[in-house]
Amino acid sequence: MLASEIHRLYTVTMAWKTYDADGRRLYKVKNYRPVFRISGICDWDVDFNSPLWLRVAEFNEDKPLFRLRRLLHRLGGSDKR
Repeated sequence: MLASEIHRLYTVTMAWKTYDADGRRLYKVKNYRPVFRISGICDWDVDFNSPLWLRVAEFNEDKPLFRLRRLLHRLGGSDKR
């Protein structure tokens, strides 16, 4: 259980540090990964309980066909944001 919780914290943090809420990169460098430090968790202004960042981690600009999939999600009504 501890390992899965740490993995969730890592996933949410990396999504929050790398992408905006729509899944677009904050930095223009493709596949850029910022540094993850456990000591900084208390200082970060991110909601770790929000499912938004888990969706962004799965569906972001670094994934293939991001724009097409985003369009299909919005047309299909399956965008739950």
